[in-house]
Amino acid sequence: MNSSKVIALTAFDIALTQLKLAGADTNHRSFRVKNLTPEEVLAFVDVWKNSRNSNKLKGIDLKITENIQGRISSEFLAEDGKTITYYRNHIKGGLVYVETKPQSDEQGLQNIFTLHDGNFLDKSFDVASDSFFVDEKLITNAWSVFQDEVAVPSMLLVQLKLVCRCLPSPALRKFVEFLCSVVSAYPKAAVDRGQVDDLIGKYLVLLDMFPDSRWSEGGDAKRIERRFSLNLGYAELVNGGADVDIPQLIRRIPEVQFKGIDQKPLESEVHSEYQRLCSDYLKSQQVETRAKIPFYIFSQLFLSESKGFQLGDRVLEDIEAADSDRVSELVALDVVAGLNVKSAEDARRFLLSDSDSSVPLHLLLRASTRRAVERLAQPSVSRFANIFEELVEAIKYFEQEALTIANATELRVDVIDSNPKEPNPTLGLFAFLYGKTLLSIVEETSTNFLGTRLTVDPSLI
Repeated sequence: MNSSKVIALTAFDIALTQLKLAGADTNHRSFRVKNLTPEEVLAFVDVWKNSRNSNKLKGIDLKITENIQGRISSEFLAEDGKTITYYRNHIKGGLVYVETKPQSDEQGLQNIFTLHDGNFLDKSFDVASDSFFVDEKLITNAWSVFQDEVAVPSMLLVQLKLVCRCLPSPALRKFVEFLCSVVSAYPKAAVDRGQVDDLIGKYLVLLDMFPDSRWSEGGDAKRIERRFSLNLGYAELVNGGADVDIPQLIRRIPEVQFKGIDQKPLESEVHSEYQRLCSDYLKSQQVETRAKIPFYIFSQLFLSESKGFQLGDRVLEDIEAADSDRVSELVALDVVAGLNVKSAEDARRFLLSDSDSSVPLHLLLRASTRRAVERLAQPSVSRFANIFEELVEAIKYFEQEALTIANATELRVDVIDSNPKEPNPTLGLFAFLYGKTLLSIVEETSTNFLGTRLTVDPSLI
């Protein structure tokens, strides 16, 4: 199996790098490898055999604790009754000891470097001074197994390293299976960055995610980490750390107007197919179904505007349906765009707008739309023990939204004063006590990679 060979090649590279660090003149160097599968151990022995004539193995012996499938030659087999301590003491040049079963010599194992399958991707065996990075070795070894070219294309190498370093706790064998699929499908012809990302995005399914051609959008590692976390969570039907209500989500699917990457509604046939696939996945969680649903499609089930219309568009639709002759009044107010981005100021301006008609515009809205505008114009009063914790939580929430809708978000801290003509001494006191803290949050979000910005009424700072 090719993935076993990739892991074996990388384990071999790690072992020799660690022995090299001990120094060629150091006697009784040793390194233990543990938790490899039988296929990986056999592949490791093959790698060793193919490299035995090179200088890098001079004076170094390999010992395997078990004759796997009767295919380990005697020269590599540890003899019964001879522990790792015995071999370490009797092999002067160096020892690589591959453990396939529990050993009784626990005392002898305590002071020996050990590579477990869980250590490949935790950076514990990276050696920056030697420019040796295990994730990069996995990529280059996968490339050598599947491709004739000597070097991995630089763009592919960079993007695959970015995937590995942004994944939360990547599992070795799943990651290697992913690598093998990507490099084996890499075209011979020249490709651009978009094609590389498309290829990588297609095989994110092997890492327990939805396919996502836009996974590296923005190019910032922290943004990609967050996007991967969301993708993994949605694939496990978890949102915000809690299990989703599957029956409720299935009932909502008919209400969702899926949009394409260009933010335009999908054609009817494509839209119906994604509705069916999303429903099937919620019912079965089958990998085959997940592979057919792009992340940008499935994530729309969790957007706050999941019904397909933003608030300004809903207002426009309601007025057009109630009295199309009055759409011009709405256009003249210039509030639709503001309502679409949840502008409280535009909501208040809409509700207070004068009209020559006996019926104000807001009374033409459906009850649900009117309530939404009213809530935006005058949010319910809430009391907080720590307003800054609430503010940071709000920023985090909109960061999550920004990942899926690819739009910048501006959060505003405004003063709504019932009597703005009268001086309000509490504003000065608030600015004195909390202005610097607010400013620090504003400065922090000014460089926010997710496009979320905070602005604060000048009277508060």
